[in-house]
Amino acid sequence: MTCVPDGGFALADRTQFRVLVDSKTRWRLISCQPVGQLSGHDTNIKRDKRKWAYDTIGKVRGDLARYGVSTQLPFDFSGRLGLGNMLPATSILKPSDAQRRDRQWAELAGPAYGGLVNQALDAWDAWALGDRSGAFVAVLPTAAKNAVAGAKLAATGVAKDAKGQKVADVTLSGAFWKSIGLNPTVIAKQSRTNMPIYQDKALHTAVQAKITEMWVSGIVERDDDKEAQAQKLLHDWNENAGMPIVIRPQTLRSKLAAAHMEGRDRLLKSTPRANRAAVAAQLDAGHEN
Repeated sequence: MTCVPDGGFALADRTQFRVLVDSKTRWRLISCQPVGQLSGHDTNIKRDKRKWAYDTIGKVRGDLARYGVSTQLPFDFSGRLGLGNMLPATSILKPSDAQRRDRQWAELAGPAYGGLVNQALDAWDAWALGDRSGAFVAVLPTAAKNAVAGAKLAATGVAKDAKGQKVADVTLSGAFWKSIGLNPTVIAKQSRTNMPIYQDKALHTAVQAKITEMWVSGIVERDDDKEAQAQKLLHDWNENAGMPIVIRPQTLRSKLAAAHMEGRDRLLKSTPRANRAAVAAQLDAGHEN
C-alpha cells in the first residue's frame, strides 16, 4: 500500500541503500551511501536511481515509478505516503552533508522530539539574524506554518528557498495546496531535480579540499607516500565521477605559501581586505597582553 502510491522505488529509497547497475542492467553492488562517500567515491543514491529509471523506462514513466501519480497532479503528496526516515542520522557520516550534522543528531530523538529540536534551532537562527517574525513562524504548529506559507505564496506568487532566493512562480491554486500542507508540483519538481545536484557539489567540494590538503601536507612534510596517496585519490575520483576534480599548480603553490606563513599572517591573508586593519589591531592587542 505504501510502495505503490509513493512510487515503485519508494522502499529502496527509504532503506538508504544504493544499487549500482551496469550498462547491461545486471545487479552488481549494494553499498551504503555514507560508506561510499567516506571511501572517496562519487556516491549519490537519488541521482543514480533517477538516471537508471530514466534510461530504462523514460522520464515520464520514471517519475511515475519513483515518485508516484502526484508527478502528474498539481500537488505532490509522495512525501506523506513514504516510509519516512527509517535509519535516522545516517547522514552524519556523509561528507556532502557536513553542514547539517547538528540537524542529523536531532533525528536520534525520534520524529516528535527531533522535530521540536529542529524547530528550536530554526527559531534560534532566525532570531540571531534579527528575523523576529521568522523565529515566531518557526515554532508554530505545522498546520499554522502551512497556512502562513500559503498566504505568503498567494501574496507574492513566488516560492523562495531558505535564503530568500526565487525557486519558481506559483499560481493561486499552488498557494492553496501549500496552505493545506501539500507541496505544489512545480516546487516539488524543482526540489527533486536540484537536491541531488547540491549533494554532488557539496561532496565534490569536500573531496577536493581533502585531496588538496593531503597533497600540500605531503609536499611540506616531504612525504612521498602522502603525495602519492593524494594523487591516487584524485585519479580514483576522476575515473568514475560525474564532476571531475581539477587541482591546478597555482592552487598548490598558493596553499604551500600559506602553509609556510606564520599563523598571524595566514589569518590576516584569509580576512577580507576591509576588515584586515581591525583584525590586525585585535591580534596586536592580544599579543601585548
